[in-house]
Amino acid sequence: MEPRPYDLCARTFQFANAVLDWVAKCPRNLITLELLRQLVKASASVGANTEESEEAQSIKDQASKLGIARKEIRESRYWLRLLKPRVGPQNNPDELIQEATELNNIFKSRIRKLQDE
Repeated sequence: MEPRPYDLCARTFQFANAVLDWVAKCPRNLITLELLRQLVKASASVGANTEESEEAQSIKDQASKLGIARKEIRESRYWLRLLKPRVGPQNNPDELIQEATELNNIFKSRIRKLQDE
């Protein structure tokens, strides 16, 4: 992955793009096809919900949208972990798993700050 931007919308967009690039290189079979499909949906949803949070109508609405993004990043990490032993060592997703973990922590922190306001 490229250097991570500070802007959360840019970073989640970059994450989704990195996942798409990774998925394009993965082997396809009956098992991986469904897991990859789920991963693509979840990883794209992270960025979409982060973008929506920028135009939230209230702090509560913003926290809710970031909460959805957090659920989606956790789901993305889950699919990546399931795929890891099924895609071969040349397609190691550890970097994506690490980024998902870091994004989860950022979301958790931002949500907590919003709820304290």
